[in-house]
Amino acid sequence: EPHFWEAASMKITHKILEEYLNCKTKGHLKFAGESGTPSDYEAMTMAASQVSREAAVAKLVERFGESDDCRGIAATFASLGQGAPLLADASLEDEALSLRFDALKRVDGGSKLGDHHYVPVLHIHGDKVRRQQKLMLAVCGQALARVQGMRPPMALVARGSESKLGKVRLDAKLYKKAEQVLDEIKRLQASGEPPRLTLNKHCHLCEFMQRCRK
Repeated sequence: EPHFWEAASMKITHKILEEYLNCKTKGHLKFAGESGTPSDYEAMTMAASQVSREAAVAKLVERFGESDDCRGIAATFASLGQGAPLLADASLEDEALSLRFDALKRVDGGSKLGDHHYVPVLHIHGDKVRRQQKLMLAVCGQALARVQGMRPPMALVARGSESKLGKVRLDAKLYKKAEQVLDEIKRLQASGEPPRLTLNKHCHLCEFMQRCRK
């Protein structure tokens, strides 16, 4: 288990960000390398979501990808500059973040890459796009901007295993909130102080339920 001074130098991963957006305490504990006992329901939900995600990404590749070679590519200025219609299971690393995208889709619109840029695509298992998922997309858009020189004004969600696409507007207000979330996580990293404990509606499904209630 890493000490907090070690964790402070670790990158913020997609998973930690996801956990933090759902529950600050869980994000903090995961960043510290801790784990609890997942409930049967949580394990079942995670497994169903993973199966749905795999099917959705395969559908995106079938619909927009030129070949299976579009999977697992790092999002760099060079790779995005090639202008592939879709990059599935793409990754992006910078000094603070280590992100995974379900997909990046090319759209028209000038950027440092040329006459195109990319928008992030996030798979969601259900139908409703929650605030946390919009914030996740804004963080992804912010990271993409450092590579392509412009923040995408919108993102896409791929719903369910059928990968039904819908748009999410990424406005200045959402981007500002995403910056605040990243700043919060970095402060927690640096201090090692746990966030204020808040009990949530989904606590009974969480691996840390007993610990937090205690």
